[in-house]
Amino acid sequence: MADYDKKIPDQERTNQLNQDLLKSINASGHVYMTHAVVGGDYIIRFAVGATLTQDRHVFTTWKVVQEHLDAIHAMGEREQSFQ
Repeated sequence: MADYDKKIPDQERTNQLNQDLLKSINASGHVYMTHAVVGGDYIIRFAVGATLTQDRHVFTTWKVVQEHLDAIHAMGEREQSFQ
């Protein structure tokens, strides 16, 4: 697990965080997202284009992203407390 701290992250650490976040989100089975690398930045992609997509689907997806990011940050904080 990458070392997440409260300093402003550099590109490598941000890329690792995004990779970990994407793996966690996709492993949950609730949402599937993909990624791209743009200018060296690893970004998470979420395409909304289906005709039956509703606002609630987008809001639910955003909630899933936030929950997984919070869990990753909490894990990083716990790891730091043991150092």
